[in-house]
Amino acid sequence: MPAVGDWLERDQPSWWGAFRVECLDTWAYGVGVRPARDAGWRVVSWEKGPDDD
Repeated sequence: MPAVGDWLERDQPSWWGAFRVECLDTWAYGVGVRPARDAGWRVVSWEKGPDDD
């Protein structure tokens, strides 16, 4: 079965940006970020891989 993904972001565009997550089976993987450049963000970091929290 293919992975299903989407961009997650807050309703307010002035926040830090968006986070891309993909779900495969029972795991959610962080696969990318998109900083809110209009709000002054240039870099957003994240931990790649499945969420183990």
